[in-house]
Amino acid sequence: MPINCPHCNGEVTQPAIDQRIADINEKRLLAERERDGFKLMAAKATNLGARANGFDATPDAIEMLEFRHNKAKSAGYEGDFLDWLADAKGAKADPIASRLVAAAPSPVAAPAVVAPPEPAAPPAPAAPAAESAPTAPPVSRLPNAAPTTTTPAVSPRLTAEQVTKKNEPLKKSYEQAIQSGNKDRAVQLRAEMDANWKLMGDTP
Repeated sequence: MPINCPHCNGEVTQPAIDQRIADINEKRLLAERERDGFKLMAAKATNLGARANGFDATPDAIEMLEFRHNKAKSAGYEGDFLDWLADAKGAKADPIASRLVAAAPSPVAAPAVVAPPEPAAPPAPAAPAAESAPTAPPVSRLPNAAPTTTTPAVSPRLTAEQVTKKNEPLKKSYEQAIQSGNKDRAVQLRAEMDANWKLMGDTP
């Protein structure tokens, strides 16, 4: 349904009104985005400006610095906030802003470098066990006695003539024992005669 527009003396349809409202809202949103972007850039510039001029850049410190800058502008200062921060007659001369100078960072002690422990030297090889000297046989404390050797008695060697002469009486007694039938006596005499012949080494 068209609507009469008192400004243009014509009728405006509802779709045209809706489109007009949409265009206005879109421009408003765009302007808000630009404004937020400018605020962000300004905040970054303010933060960087405070840091660059040696002031504390925390939110509370920035807020106090801006407050003192506005007060300086009310007193006739013509420069902007960044100019005021850098001006020797600006923030640095302000009795309160000058207290917001950032403290110099304390030097960070370099971490102590601990040298790694040197590897332990390998244990020296054990010396080979000395071979024990051969044990000397026990020394006898008895006096050294000369070995006793028994020399067998050597019967004197006789000649055949000596044996015959020695056996003559034995031979007669032997014949008598045979004749008399005394066998034991005969055997004994025969043994004696044989022993005599052995003194020569050959038995007759």
